[in-house]
Amino acid sequence: MSEKILFLGFVLIFIGIFLILLYSFSSVDVKAGGIVMIGPIPIIFGNDRSLILISVILSLILMVMFLLNRVIR
Repeated sequence: MSEKILFLGFVLIFIGIFLILLYSFSSVDVKAGGIVMIGPIPIIFGNDRSLILISVILSLILMVMFLLNRVIR
């Protein structure tokens, strides 16, 4: 099962890179944002205020899930 999840992660990353490259050649304003989780600590980046806010909320949810998972075990 972990190989499938790893493969899905790589596919999603490549789709994201492809979409960013595709829209970089057009005149459309591209907005980007993301989260890098190192353990329970998030690193949030982005160029749009609303995307950064969504990333903060998502990172808080992920941190709580991570910490609850550690407490339950």
